[in-house]
Amino acid sequence: MDDIINLLRKFDFTESEAKAYITLIQNGSCTGYELSKLSGVPRSKIYNILEILYNKGYVTNTSEGKTLLYKAEPIDHIARLIKNTTEDRLNLLSKNISKYSSEKDDGKIWNLNSYEAIINKCLEMIESAKYEILIEIWDDDLTERIENAIVEKENSIERVLVVFYDPLKNYQTKIKNFYKHRFEQEKFKENDGNRWIMIATDSNKMLNATIRNNMVAEGIVTKNSGMVFFAHEYIKHDAYTLKMIDVLGEEKVNEIFGSNMKGIRDIF
Repeated sequence: MDDIINLLRKFDFTESEAKAYITLIQNGSCTGYELSKLSGVPRSKIYNILEILYNKGYVTNTSEGKTLLYKAEPIDHIARLIKNTTEDRLNLLSKNISKYSSEKDDGKIWNLNSYEAIINKCLEMIESAKYEILIEIWDDDLTERIENAIVEKENSIERVLVVFYDPLKNYQTKIKNFYKHRFEQEKFKENDGNRWIMIATDSNKMLNATIRNNMVAEGIVTKNSGMVFFAHEYIKHDAYTLKMIDVLGEEKVNEIFGSNMKGIRDIF
């Protein structure tokens, strides 16, 4: 139970509120007196806690004679309440804080030092793109939110290009316009077991990140014109090569360049 209590506390439950809620989930409807005994929350506090939970919409109640019974709402109901309340607050914050901020970008290179920050920045860039998205991404990092955002952009703008890395070579995605990289194992070894994300949007912003795992990752984001041009051309030139392989067919390319297209990679 401690793990669930700690999770609920991250969503603005006090410890006593979490205990009361979990106990109602476990035991069904209860009076305040019964809930106090079952949960270990003192009787002197339980009715105030139930009133707080009721006002938040996390429990409901009904009268049974002179007795008031309480029942926990399902966690899906609470999740929707929290999500809607959070979104409303964030929208209000965004609306109000925009009065004070003006974006001034002098081309500096800004560091990102966590996997979550990198994924969120990718998502932000994709969602805000006006006419073009170029991205190289590995299967492990193609989260559902990023995939859905790319698919949505494919339906609203024409220039969306994805170079897709999948070490298992399944290449399963809802994205329409993507190129299979095919050389994942070799690139993985060349980069000391790291994967990466590179994205350029609207020819004015780029992100490049090196990812060891979901705990160890670092990246940069910038509007520096030279860096943006580099990312833009790097991704496009990868796509040029992969498109030629698609058109010629792997069998023909292997015939020309050897097994597993080794000759393509032998450039020195």
